[in-house]
Amino acid sequence: MVIQESPLQDRTATQPTQPAPASPAPAGSSPLALEAITLAAIPPAHNFASTLPANFTPTSILIEVFGSLALPGAADSIASGLLLGLAGIQPEFFTPGRITPDSIPTLLQAIHTASALHLNGSIEVPYIAAEHLILHPTGLLPSHPDGVRLTAYHCVHPFVTRQYTASTSTPLSFTEC
Repeated sequence: MVIQESPLQDRTATQPTQPAPASPAPAGSSPLALEAITLAAIPPAHNFASTLPANFTPTSILIEVFGSLALPGAADSIASGLLLGLAGIQPEFFTPGRITPDSIPTLLQAIHTASALHLNGSIEVPYIAAEHLILHPTGLLPSHPDGVRLTAYHCVHPFVTRQYTASTSTPLSFTEC
């Protein structure tokens, strides 16, 4: 049985770690050291955002990351990819003249500064990492140890939940369960 937590509830007792907000990369380094992981996390989030019912306006989105994807190093890159996908960015947008890897920190900083993301580029949804991103490094999805769960809420009620498991091969990919 999966117990669904409301993003408005206090989860300090059940939440093993809190991620730090994404920050721009230091000068002279790659914008995201794990760029392939970031790119792999974009499609499931984009799929989730683009398949929400047209007449549904979520009041919040909860992002949960499980297993080794929630460990330091991978967690920031996975979270970045999920945020970009939820905001309507697709991997094919990363071409000259559109979006470059160097622009990722700016896009993510805009989400953190505004404390909101524009779901699929349109509907503004609150986003505060401490409230809307939960890392479960020791938690497991029922079908696989590594994966993500995305839940759209209306007020405090979960409306749509989708789970995606991560492949164990290279390159990383996700499959909806």
